[in-house]
Amino acid sequence: MFDHHKKRAFLLFAAADVILTILAFEAAYQTRVFLPLPRVFFITTPIKALLLGFVLVSWLLLGRSIGAYARLYGSNTRSAILDTLHQVIFGALGLIVFIYFLRMDISRPFIALFIIYDFLLLSVYRAAAGRLRGWIRRQFGAEFFCVVVGEGRDALQAARALEEAEEFGVRLLAYVDLSGEEGEEIEFGKRYPVKRLSDLAGLLRDDVVDEVFFVVDAAKLAGLEEIFLLCDEQGCAHASERSFSPMSTQGCSSTASAISPS
Repeated sequence: MFDHHKKRAFLLFAAADVILTILAFEAAYQTRVFLPLPRVFFITTPIKALLLGFVLVSWLLLGRSIGAYARLYGSNTRSAILDTLHQVIFGALGLIVFIYFLRMDISRPFIALFIIYDFLLLSVYRAAAGRLRGWIRRQFGAEFFCVVVGEGRDALQAARALEEAEEFGVRLLAYVDLSGEEGEEIEFGKRYPVKRLSDLAGLLRDDVVDEVFFVVDAAKLAGLEEIFLLCDEQGCAHASERSFSPMSTQGCSSTASAISPS
């Protein structure tokens, strides 16, 4: 499911790169035209189209090869800026080599201006893209619905971490208390119902649940075999002894994870 949504998100991010890179190219061109430098600057339309075509293709290939678009879908601002820096630097080197081999007489200030403008535009956009990631997931129907099963502080911390990952499309549906308590609510940023373990089957059957996190002591895992089988019946895989992180939900399909508190 998520591969399909990521492909659509990749197309959106790639389209933004194309638009911003064209703007940077044209802004650099117009800036160089009006700079009071000794040499008159102009580029013929065929050469301009050739340069811009090379830039767009190489920029998109670089963005994909270094994983910039994948990290934009689910990473932080620092990674996005570093990816942009790498993309622009390698792209600029490729552009210089391309100009050299074709023996083009292209203004160096124009190239420098284009690189600076493009880096600034892409950096500002990608820094702002953090707020857009959740919107993209909602528009593409890529919300990821989770349930936490456990007891004690560690389970509550896991539930809180999932709620804090809401920006990335994660949705906490319910908290299942292994101690058997029911009818209460837990409250973080929102209120969530507290269910019993016996309610999990109905929850999986009646609601869309992409992942179930079992935050339990290792000694209790053996007693949850029937629950793991239930997850299998509902199309969920399960794994044990995996470190918990809400970002583990990215890029995976329905899984149930057993997490042993440290």
